[in-house]
Amino acid sequence: MAGALNGNLIRLAAEQQNAVFVCIGRKGAQALARSGRKVLADFPVTDRANFNEVRPAAEYLLKAFTEGTVDTVEVLFAHFKNTMVQTPRVQQLLPADSLVNQAREFRAKLGLPEPKIEEDERDMLFEPSAGEILNQLPALFFKQAVHQAVLESKASEFSARMVAMKAATDNAKKIGAALSLEYNKARQAAITQEILELTAGAAAQ
Repeated sequence: MAGALNGNLIRLAAEQQNAVFVCIGRKGAQALARSGRKVLADFPVTDRANFNEVRPAAEYLLKAFTEGTVDTVEVLFAHFKNTMVQTPRVQQLLPADSLVNQAREFRAKLGLPEPKIEEDERDMLFEPSAGEILNQLPALFFKQAVHQAVLESKASEFSARMVAMKAATDNAKKIGAALSLEYNKARQAAITQEILELTAGAAAQ
């Protein structure tokens, strides 16, 4: 019901060499299982795709990376460009070689301006400490990035469904109009034939 959206994502997944997969959602897990690719885990998600649903998958990925089960984490998702265009994309999240650039890209997606750094000489007390807060930020950023990818995929799915259903409706209307025209032509031809036969019969008398 979503046109070529899932097919494009599955083809891109098939191109990934020496990769193991963690799936969020049912379709991806089914397709990868049929193709014989190694799936470490799969996590269900509803159409709402709220953060609490995505967080277990993000935490699993983070744990797999920190324990050395995988050496890189890349997300494969449908990038939502607009209602008509959704493109499959692979984005590396770990290791975060350029966290600043990723943060800028994330802000650009959300339409947020660049932060302004202003000096402040006031004494400030952090609870918890500034170091503890900074240590938690990379993991939080990673989880948010995974959630963002899921949200874009869901938006792409809904848009693709809408476009596919509109195209099907338009095609059905065109077929219906063509069939109605053919039916009217056939009926008119039958009526004309009956009139000719009646006229010929009356003339013969």
